[in-house]
Amino acid sequence: MLRGFSLGGIIVSQNPNIEMRAIDSITPYPNNPRHNQSAIRDVATSIRKYGFKQPIVVDKEGVIVVGHTRYEAAKELGLKTVPVLVSELSDKENREYRIADNKTNELASWDFEKLAQEMADLDFGDFDFDTSFLDEIDEALNGEDEELKYNEAHKNAEDLYERYIYPPFSVLDARNGKWQSRKATWHTILKSGEGREEGLLGNGLNALAKNSTKNTTLTGTSIFDPVLAEILVAWFSPKDGKVIDPFAGGSVRGIVTAMLGRHYFGNDLRPEQIEANEENWKLLDGQRNFYGETMDAPIWTVGDSAEIDTIIKERSFDMLMTCPPYADLEKYSDDPRDISNMDYADFVRTYREIIRRSVNMLKPNAFAAIVVGEVRDKEGNYRNFVGDTIKAFEDAGLHWYNNMVLLNAVATAALRAARQFDGGRKVVTCHQHVLVFIKGDAKKAMSNMERYELSEEVINMFEENEENFD
Repeated sequence: MLRGFSLGGIIVSQNPNIEMRAIDSITPYPNNPRHNQSAIRDVATSIRKYGFKQPIVVDKEGVIVVGHTRYEAAKELGLKTVPVLVSELSDKENREYRIADNKTNELASWDFEKLAQEMADLDFGDFDFDTSFLDEIDEALNGEDEELKYNEAHKNAEDLYERYIYPPFSVLDARNGKWQSRKATWHTILKSGEGREEGLLGNGLNALAKNSTKNTTLTGTSIFDPVLAEILVAWFSPKDGKVIDPFAGGSVRGIVTAMLGRHYFGNDLRPEQIEANEENWKLLDGQRNFYGETMDAPIWTVGDSAEIDTIIKERSFDMLMTCPPYADLEKYSDDPRDISNMDYADFVRTYREIIRRSVNMLKPNAFAAIVVGEVRDKEGNYRNFVGDTIKAFEDAGLHWYNNMVLLNAVATAALRAARQFDGGRKVVTCHQHVLVFIKGDAKKAMSNMERYELSEEVINMFEENEENFD
């Protein structure tokens, strides 16, 4: 008999007679009206992770009344015995119960406010279940009051901007007004030498923000986006950590890293580029970083990064951040060691070696972030440079951890689109891939990281021009 108590005439089970039975001794109901094949894997995951909390209900003959999915999940897990509760209902009542149980599961709905509170405290990176149910939530939310949705979304987005620079989504939209405003301020920091009498945290930097700057490096190629550099350093390295960059290029990543209180070590093959970087640094030397501390100068070295572990003497880096040449898309020099001069097979071979040696200089439990884009061969077909990059890092012992897309400003794409598409049905690329890898354990890597909190002066400095980009 089931032990329980009566609540308004309803028998509530308190200590049910649950027994362990051999799984082969129970039988699925042959005419079960509802099958949930897609849920078996998630139920198996739940049992494995949290235990078998709900017994399978069977009739007196051992035929399943409720719990077919749990039964299939138990078989998938290879369980020999399962917890069983024997129903004492009549055959007719068991059949009614079976249908009622399936239907009541369908009738359940989400309380989205409570669900949002729960989700905010959960780490979905460790969520082992199929999260496609989130699409159901999004669809339901789309039916809510438009003004309410907008206000709530706007508030949530503002909170994310304040906490993380930019919302930590898989899409980073560099066309966004806040991004463009922050980028414009960064360019004044990186390129202008005027107005520095009072240091970077005072009126000197505010004066800098009024100056316009050019957006090119020594070679005339586009400079690395400083907001992206800020995001990557802030998200994936500890304060006072060491960052290695095997394809240094211009000064952006080095100066941004220094401004964020980290120590930058970058290598490049071209001495003239390093000289230009050091000239840029001289405009900032002696100034304070975003935390009010004197900045350590970025360390730029010259040499072939295929030998980076002999050029840079430091070891145990806390992060790798870089942006490599996109094969032969742009020629950076006439030096035969310059991988942008190599055919693609040689390029990939050398590229892999550079990544391997750089990764070996990372300490355990450290992140690596690399910005790459696809490139076409002479016939116009993609070479799968992104795939080759992923393979290179994985072969070096890292795990692919985050996959982000950087949406770039359209700029001249609209002018090129018609000719490019009509000439060969090639679409214009307006994005780059931001790939993040982990060497070791991400949670251990996080243990030394702090929230990226800036002084009010620095926050105001970035927000000063936002209204011009709304």
